[in-house]
Amino acid sequence: MPRFPLSALLLACPAFAQTYVVDVNVGPGSDFQQIRGAIPQVPDGATLVVRSGVYAPFHVVGKGLTIMAEPGATVIVTWLSDRSSVEGTSAAQRTVVRGLQFERQFVLANCAGPVMLEDVTMLPGQVIGNAAWGQLQVYRCDQVFARSVRNDATTSVSASQAVFEDCILNGLDAYADPVNPRPGAPGLAVDYSVVALVDSNIRGGAGLAPTPNQPLAPSPGLIASGGEFRLLGASVVSAGAANGAATVPALGQPNTWAPPMPVLADPQVQLVTAHPSVADPEFQLTVRPLPHVTGQSAVIGSTLTATTPGPIGQFVILVVGLPGAPIVLPGIDNAFWLDPVVSAWAAVGVPQTGAPLTGSATIPNSPSFRGLIVGWQSLTQGPNGLEASNPSWTLVQ
Repeated sequence: MPRFPLSALLLACPAFAQTYVVDVNVGPGSDFQQIRGAIPQVPDGATLVVRSGVYAPFHVVGKGLTIMAEPGATVIVTWLSDRSSVEGTSAAQRTVVRGLQFERQFVLANCAGPVMLEDVTMLPGQVIGNAAWGQLQVYRCDQVFARSVRNDATTSVSASQAVFEDCILNGLDAYADPVNPRPGAPGLAVDYSVVALVDSNIRGGAGLAPTPNQPLAPSPGLIASGGEFRLLGASVVSAGAANGAATVPALGQPNTWAPPMPVLADPQVQLVTAHPSVADPEFQLTVRPLPHVTGQSAVIGSTLTATTPGPIGQFVILVVGLPGAPIVLPGIDNAFWLDPVVSAWAAVGVPQTGAPLTGSATIPNSPSFRGLIVGWQSLTQGPNGLEASNPSWTLVQ
C-alpha cells in the first residue's frame, strides 16, 4: 500500500456534506425543530447537528446521514410508543449517530453501508418484549463500529459484522414478577455474526432465588448461536451473579446445539465466572497475543489519534484511511475495513511495553470536516504470519 501525506487523503474525500441545525426550542440559526422532521427534507449525506432537548423517535430509511449532538449538548430521544431505527442503506451510504440517548429501542437493520455509533446511551426502563432481544439491535448490517456505547438492557447482533470499542454492555438482572418472571439476560446476544470486542466490558444479568423451588437463572455475559469472535485488549466478559441460582459460564449458548464458534482472545482478556467452565463447549477458545487498535475522536481543528499497543516486539504497520467495505486479502488473517485506494501508512515500528505505536491526523479548522470518519487498522508480522487488527474509526466532531 503506497504511503502518501494526510493532506492527499483529505483531498480524496467525497464532497463535503451540507450541515443543518436541529433545535427543539427553535433557537437562533436552527433549520428544523425535530430530527424526524429533518430526515425527509435534507439530502443524502447531510449532517444534522442537534441541540439539547427531548426529541421524538426517528426513522432513517435508505438514506445516509450523520446525526450528532452539538458538543456539550444533552440530546434525549424519547419513546412515544415507538422505536428509532436506521434501515436499508446502500453500500455507498454512510451513517453516523453520535451523542444521543435513547429511551427505547434503537435498531440498525439491513444496512449495507458503514454505520458508526459513538457516545450513544440506551437509557434503562423501557424494555420491549423479550429482554434478550436487546434495546440496541443490529440485524443484517455489513459494517457497524461502536465506541463508548452504554447499554444496560442487552445488545443483540444478528447476521452482521460489528466492532465494539470501549463499550459497556450489561444484561438485565432476573426479575421476580408474579405474572411474568424473567431470568437474567445477556449483555451481548450474537447470532451468526463476526464480532470484535476491544477494551469493552460485557456483563450478564444476575440470577435470583425468590423461593427455593423457583430460581431464576443468571445469564452468561455473551450468548451466541454461531459466529466468530475476537476479544481484544483489556476486555472483560462476566457471567451474572448466581444470587442463589446455579452459576453459568461467561460465554454461553442459549440452545441445546450450536455450531463451533472460533474465539481468539488476548492473554489480558478476562472471562469471569464462578462456573467450572469459562465457556460452553461450542466456543473454540484460543488465547494468544493479538494485534488491536484503539482510536480517539476529536473536534475540528484538532488531532485524531490511534494507538496499537502490540503485540509487543512484533513489527507493526499502522494504516489510516477512509472506511471501505470489509475485504480479506490473501495471506492476511482478518478483514480490512479501509478503502485500499484512499489510505496511507501512519506509523511503522515495533511496540514495546509502555511504548505503543501511535499515529495521528491533524484536521483543518473548517466546519466542512464535521462528520468525517477516519479509519485506522494495523498489520502485524509475527509468529502467526500476517495479521490485521480490528478496525477503529475516529470521528471529526
